[in-house]
Amino acid sequence: MRKIKYFLYIYFVIFSGFSLLAQETKSYMNELVIENQSVKRDSGKVYVDMGINMGALKINPKHTIILTPYIIPIPALSDTLSAVTDTLSLSVDTLLVTVDTLRLPAVVINGKNRHTAYRRAQLLGKPAVWNDGNIYNIQSRDKEVPQHLGYSVSLAFEPWMRKAQLFIKEEVTGCASCPVGEADSLLNEKILPSDFIPSFLISYVTPEAEPVKARSEQYTARFTYRVGRSELLPEVGNNARELEQVDKVVRNIVNDKDLTMNKLAISGYASPEGGFDSNMRLSRDRAYSFSSYLERNYNLNASQFDVTWHGEDWNGLRKIVEQSSLPEKSEIVRIIDSESNPDRRDAPLRRLSRGATYKNLLDNYYPQLRRNEYAVEYNIRAFDAQEGREIIKTRPQLMSLNEMFLVAQTYEKDSPEFKEVFDIAARLFPQNPTAQLNAAAVDLEGGNVDAALNRLEKVKDMPDSWNNLGVAMFRKQKYAEAMKYFKLSVDKNDENAKANIEQLKQFIEEKEIKL
Repeated sequence: MRKIKYFLYIYFVIFSGFSLLAQETKSYMNELVIENQSVKRDSGKVYVDMGINMGALKINPKHTIILTPYIIPIPALSDTLSAVTDTLSLSVDTLLVTVDTLRLPAVVINGKNRHTAYRRAQLLGKPAVWNDGNIYNIQSRDKEVPQHLGYSVSLAFEPWMRKAQLFIKEEVTGCASCPVGEADSLLNEKILPSDFIPSFLISYVTPEAEPVKARSEQYTARFTYRVGRSELLPEVGNNARELEQVDKVVRNIVNDKDLTMNKLAISGYASPEGGFDSNMRLSRDRAYSFSSYLERNYNLNASQFDVTWHGEDWNGLRKIVEQSSLPEKSEIVRIIDSESNPDRRDAPLRRLSRGATYKNLLDNYYPQLRRNEYAVEYNIRAFDAQEGREIIKTRPQLMSLNEMFLVAQTYEKDSPEFKEVFDIAARLFPQNPTAQLNAAAVDLEGGNVDAALNRLEKVKDMPDSWNNLGVAMFRKQKYAEAMKYFKLSVDKNDENAKANIEQLKQFIEEKEIKL
């Protein structure tokens, strides 16, 4: 029997509680208009502004409305409301907020009788019970005229406010401050934007178009000639193999429809043994012998040849001796440097190690000096972007930087093909600043900041590099350096840098970074 009584008691308490919650309460929020509401952040402060339009408010003369704006973290609000609404199955706007909140100064709107009582209490030095010292404005509602109340407060910014909501709590009281009703209304789902992430513009440099794509390739041919003779004979020594290499080079150019042969520059060199004058003539005759071979075999015009000769190649000898392991290489170099007359160098060289050193030079070093060097100069026809897409896969060396750039523009910026084009350009034109600048831009786009900086370091004195250097420094969290490079670039009227510096300024302000 006792158990039944306890059960009935609990049943009565629970359902009477729910009955009280379900009782009708008075709210004036549908008669008030909150307008021009905004929340802004500036210089470490958050500014909350709104207007309260009371034109449609018909307040009971005995009532007081207390409007308290408050800011609450979104996660805290969400967790609390979820727990409470799941338990009681109540709507959000009927709940009292139970989590910690940042309450802003309240606005008090009195009905006629309540305001009279408030003024009487002021005169008697008795503060109103709802005045907790955090009141923005106390207003009496005059039903005869439209009424607008401006509201503007500032508070110190805290990082949690980036994920916070703005509510306004309405509390209605009657005579003797008896509660008549209260409600919470959402004014702003997210008072401040999320953490600002700058969106930087990365600069690419359009390479200048080449009016004529002229190229030159340098080669060396070491032919074997009979002593004192200049005839180029395929059957002598290693000449057949050397001529095969020469034929391959020249044939590839002459037979390529995309290429036009312009000139063959041929130089002749002799080794130092023998007389200086005779070796000069020998290097001349051997150079012309080589040019005659090419003219006959490839139907070339004599005007396409530029033939020069240099006689004894003492500079070449000095270089290869210095790089050798010869025991007396220092003495050999000294003889070359100290004796200005080439014909007088032979005797002291012959005396070294009783002739053993000189024999070594004759057998192993002098043959390297007897050679023809030749440069093949040719023009390459121009390619459009569609042709370039195919050529860059097989013969990228035929393309200009400008043509490669135009090919890259046919691909999406984040595509592998786009990146590959600029990688090829940087590899084929390693000394070209524009090629390196654009390859660095691709590295930045792909997030490879270290690779980008490695390239940009080589061209950091060029104004075209400064905008991208600013982006790279930002990503390295070197904000002062980023600002420096953006400013330098802005001074050169770089439009991308102008946009980027504004992005950086906003980021610095949001994060309150001191440069």
